[in-house]
Amino acid sequence: MITNGNKKCTGFWRQVILWPPLLCLLLGLTACGEKLQAADNTAAGESSTTQTESEPPAAKAAEPPTAAEVTTAADTEPPVIKGAKDIEAKPGDSIAYRKDVTVTDNSGETIVLQIDSSAVKTDSIGEYKAVYRAADSAGNTAEETITVRIVSVTTKELNVLADEVLAGIIQPGMSKAEQVAQAIKWIRNSVRYNQTRNRSGDWRNAAYMALQNKAGSCFEYAAALHILLERLEFESLLIERGCLMNSDAFTNYLEAFEETHFWLFVKADGGWYYADPTPSYMRVGLNNYGKLMTQSDVDAWMKAWNIPYYYYYDESAVSFTPVA
Repeated sequence: MITNGNKKCTGFWRQVILWPPLLCLLLGLTACGEKLQAADNTAAGESSTTQTESEPPAAKAAEPPTAAEVTTAADTEPPVIKGAKDIEAKPGDSIAYRKDVTVTDNSGETIVLQIDSSAVKTDSIGEYKAVYRAADSAGNTAEETITVRIVSVTTKELNVLADEVLAGIIQPGMSKAEQVAQAIKWIRNSVRYNQTRNRSGDWRNAAYMALQNKAGSCFEYAAALHILLERLEFESLLIERGCLMNSDAFTNYLEAFEETHFWLFVKADGGWYYADPTPSYMRVGLNNYGKLMTQSDVDAWMKAWNIPYYYYYDESAVSFTPVA
């Protein structure tokens, strides 16, 4: 009984002895788990609080402004014209208005420079105005006005030009007639006929236009021959077709041609001859592009072409009679 009792006792106490530790173990694990969970919750709370305070959520990026919202300052600055200055030229010269003149604009765009020189008369001595204008795409404009002075050629300047021409056409040993022929030939071959040229004023300016600019009417042609022959030491006289008073025939002739005419009388071999350097198909057979003409030559030509007053002049204005 004892033995059985001991076994029973032993089993009981074994249970009594074993359960408390198990119970404690279970209780300890539960408390430990609660402590661990509390620690985890605390850490998580602190971490969340720290993130909220030190790293706020990024603000939404601003969108670019629309075209309507972009405002540009209005361009009120005009173009700048530089280099425009007064010009001085001789009669008939080509004027380089754009030389050393520039135009710029703050916008950086290419600006077109316009020049109004319509008031300038390059054939006539005087002072004239020329205007430079420029505008940008914003409508800003700039304007500069200069003075163009057309001044007379000096005797020295004209002599230099004439001597340069003669140096190329006159050879040693030429007769006087050959020298005249060469001068007329050079003028006809080198000077371009321009009927619109001014047919009045100082003959030296007219000669300059023919020698320097290679253009002119009968006035410039005759004036050019006049200075060339003067430099060759010929005596010559510049003649303008005169007006035959009270002559209906001559008046009608002038109305038909609507122009006057210039030529020369040239003294050679003791007599005075006609010399006309202006080119014309009608005169090809008359002076053979260089021949000094007698009165008989001229009369025959005017009769052949039925223009009896072509070489009319006031005979009382000269002290000689042309070679017959």
